[in-house]
Order: sequence, then structure tokens, then C-alpha cells
Amino acid sequence: QAPAPPVVPLAQLVPQRDLHPAPPPPTAEQELQAQLDGVLMQLADVYLAHTKVHGVPPAAPDASGVRPRPEKEHRALVWELNASGKYVEMQESLKPALVRLVKERFARSGQMGPNEMNDTYAPLYQASLG
Repeated sequence: QAPAPPVVPLAQLVPQRDLHPAPPPPTAEQELQAQLDGVLMQLADVYLAHTKVHGVPPAAPDASGVRPRPEKEHRALVWELNASGKYVEMQESLKPALVRLVKERFARSGQMGPNEMNDTYAPLYQASLG
């Protein structure tokens, strides 16, 4: 004789799991790195377009691996970045990721004394330079 069917079906006792859960959201560092990668690609595109337009072949790297750029060409490239608005665009695209990173790493109370400010701003300043 067959056993009686269970009162509660097995599917109700063991809930189904999602076999492909969503990945965790990116950390502030990962978000900033992704933004930096995008800005560096934009900068490389502007640099290559600038060298094509002005006919400036990239200089060969020196012994340290650094490519020297004549000052005149460097100033022309910086001017082009500023005049076209690319520099401001790159700067603005990095702000949200930087703000998130600073808020996560250096979150402090709203009522800081001078000592707590020094303890906060010194590492922040060092991180911004590094």
C-alpha cells in the first residue's frame, strides 16, 4: 500500500532559491576605477586626435619609459581640452564617484572638534595626493 500524500507539499517546505542572484553593487573604489578608466579612454582619444590633426608623431620613450612632449605641444593639447569642454566634462564625470568614496572612507559625525577635523582631513589630504 502506498503512503498517504503529505499534508504540506514539499515545494512549500523548501522555498525555491534564485540560482543566479544579482551581483553585489560595486564598491566606491570599483565605481571610481570604472569612471577613471572611462576618463582615461576619453583622454587617450583626444590625445590621438590631437596628434593626427597637428601631425605630431609621438616621441620615443626615454630610458625611464616616459615619452617626452615638447612644451608647446603640451600647452596646445591642454588648450584643446579646455576649449572643447572635455576637461570640465571629465572632471564632472568623476565627481559623484569621488564624493561617494570620500563619504564612505571618511564618514564622521556632524559635530567635529578641531582635533577630529585634523584626524579626518590629514588622511584625506594624503589619500588625495597618493
